Amino acid sequence: MQYMFHAPAVHPGNPDQLTDGGGPSFLPAENRGPGYAERTAQGIGLPRGERRMGHLSTLQRSSRAPDGTPMHVRVDGPGFDALDVPDGSSQPKLHFSVFVPTADFFGRMRRSQAAVDLARRHRVAEQDNGLERFLTCTRRQNFLIPPRRHRAFPLLELAD
Repeated sequence: MQYMFHAPAVHPGNPDQLTDGGGPSFLPAENRGPGYAERTAQGIGLPRGERRMGHLSTLQRSSRAPDGTPMHVRVDGPGFDALDVPDGSSQPKLHFSVFVPTADFFGRMRRSQAAVDLARRHRVAEQDNGLERFLTCTRRQNFLIPPRRHRAFPLLELAD
């Protein structure tokens, strides 16, 4: 969980890690600011000064407005099918979509999330940098949606 959300442990869990799933079913998506990923890359605030970055904290380097408001809209959902599975068996998946203001903004978010610059600058081991090493994206597709005023069917103008 620390590689998904933030570098330090998000929740210590229950003393009995087998009963009721061992911890909470909801983890807060806290905004710890754009500098948080660099602090954890330096080992600041982590146990024993470990250098580690979480996916969410690296993404927050560029994905939020100055007041902390997310600048993107996410649409996630589970999947269970045989699409892109070599042996044809149904496998669990995550279907993920994100709407962002511009293609440049998306590129900036991806570079921030990868955090290669921080990993190099602060000597963060590859296994301690986010989630990408665990993921396989077989169908990444990017679609640019023009502003409403440039769409063929803007629809807003037709609503009464």
